[in-house]
Amino acid sequence: MLPAVQQTRYGLEQDKVVKLFDISTLTFERALKIGILTYHYVANFGANLQAYSTLQFLRANGHEAEIINYRSVELDRDYGESGRIPAIQLAAHEQFIAEKLQPGPVLRGDDDLVAYCNERDFDCIVLGSDAVLRFSNKRGSTTRFPNPYWMEWTNRLTRRPRLIGLALSAMGTSFIIQRRNVRKEISKALGKFDALSFRDTYTRVNAILAGIVPSRAVACPDPVFVLNRFYRGGAPAQKHLLGRYAIVSTTWKPPVEWVVNLKDYLNRRGLKLVSLPMPEHEIEGPFDHIVRHPLDPLDWYDWIRNADGILCSRFHPTLCALANGVPVAVMDRYSPRFRAYRSKIFDLLWKFGRTDLSLRGRLRRSVPWDCVARKWESQTGNDYRSKAACMANQYSRFLDCALAQEAPQSKR
Repeated sequence: MLPAVQQTRYGLEQDKVVKLFDISTLTFERALKIGILTYHYVANFGANLQAYSTLQFLRANGHEAEIINYRSVELDRDYGESGRIPAIQLAAHEQFIAEKLQPGPVLRGDDDLVAYCNERDFDCIVLGSDAVLRFSNKRGSTTRFPNPYWMEWTNRLTRRPRLIGLALSAMGTSFIIQRRNVRKEISKALGKFDALSFRDTYTRVNAILAGIVPSRAVACPDPVFVLNRFYRGGAPAQKHLLGRYAIVSTTWKPPVEWVVNLKDYLNRRGLKLVSLPMPEHEIEGPFDHIVRHPLDPLDWYDWIRNADGILCSRFHPTLCALANGVPVAVMDRYSPRFRAYRSKIFDLLWKFGRTDLSLRGRLRRSVPWDCVARKWESQTGNDYRSKAACMANQYSRFLDCALAQEAPQSKR
């Protein structure tokens, strides 16, 4: 039995227990038609998987869910035309999006979104998860506030859908330093949501201190925590040849001597050393095995969850490792030396009680191989899976309860 949560304007109050509430008995009068608006289309393994996780979770609960295919021109250019992502890997992400997410027609702005959502007549629109609250003040930027992710365009819909902010993040954007009139507009935009939650402590506390949401605004874990509920997957094709292995997957390119020393250490213990590519580049060196492009996001996930350890530098590899009980060490690229609270990786590790795994300061740029080995060894017999299960239940509870509330009425 799980405690009920009290519905509020901004979210589901989790501190006050109103009555005992069994999520497994939750029923809906009918399946809801739900649109999901997020950064689903970028060439990023984590972004693809969190969109996939939300989509599959809603469908598994009997709803008619789909991805709203809004694509920012600026981000399309950044990930595609810029050449930042190799063409062969970009194609792998596009194939995953087309086959697994199956989005509708490409939408480029508010007018396209209004026309499409009026045609689809959604009961609910879920915003997130991801850094959809991040914005730029640069003139002409498509991420300038307000952009379509702030949902101002929903005021023009014929029938107002229920609006849910799911595990939202601002990824370092500071609301506190914005001008008063901007903060007022942000507060007004977020005030339209029927349920609102934040993925990381920094975004939530920053929004509260800026006065744009009340202190009862709640936290909600990343959707990838529920991925194992409906994705069984398997071991990578090469695992039967490699046996047990540990992974290096970082923006940092380790020196040859570093790789040799860590590989020798692992080989003496019956493990192989594998490099797992970033979307932007493969990681070369004298590894036992190098995973090459193209790499499907679910295959990328399988490599991590079957590993015996991983050194990484981004948020979702860290999350995928913790969710599957894999020892992890993180070169925390988001964490300035004296401002760890701004890092989403540090926040995630804090929730698991292992902030010592965040290698900050000079270690986020270059880390001794034996430091990595010690970090992995310190996590023998970890209880990450049980904590990840609690995260998955928290995500499920928020979204199920948010959807179960009475749907908004038509404008006319």
